[in-house]
Amino acid sequence: MLTENQSLEYRPTVFWYLEDGFGINLQVDYDNRFSRRFVGRRTTSGTYSETTLGVLWWSSVSIYQALEETRGAALLFKVWVNGETEAPVDLTDYGFYRLYRRNMWRNWFYLLAGPGIHWPRAEIDEVRDASLGPLSGSTSPSGRSRESSSNTSEHVHRSELTSHWGRVSG
Repeated sequence: MLTENQSLEYRPTVFWYLEDGFGINLQVDYDNRFSRRFVGRRTTSGTYSETTLGVLWWSSVSIYQALEETRGAALLFKVWVNGETEAPVDLTDYGFYRLYRRNMWRNWFYLLAGPGIHWPRAEIDEVRDASLGPLSGSTSPSGRSRESSSNTSEHVHRSELTSHWGRVSG
């Protein structure tokens, strides 16, 4: 916690995945509560593993807006970019999305839905075309989320869906 309305979180993680082998991830989040209804977040993450050419990185700026406190309704506006250093295409994707969150059935279960658009590029000679798709998902206070989408699911980062929603509406 930097101040009453600002926080900085640093999360290093050492991992081993079957497909990636050993690796390390570092994520840094800077949160700023502008008002009771608005929270901003700047996130930067880098991952190095046995299978990466360099560092897999992503960065985003998000604005969370509480719509009503009684049902936990809120909006997320997010713009992001990601890539990999030392790869033939160092900027692999960028885009933005808007998600609507609403409490359903129980006070701890939330549904999320909204549109997203991104511009992926995997190969150096590939043309970067826009890919529009719906996003949907669910979250709970445990921090576990389930999401699905058309074309953009890899960009709905679990930490973005589950972190700091309570700070917006509470």
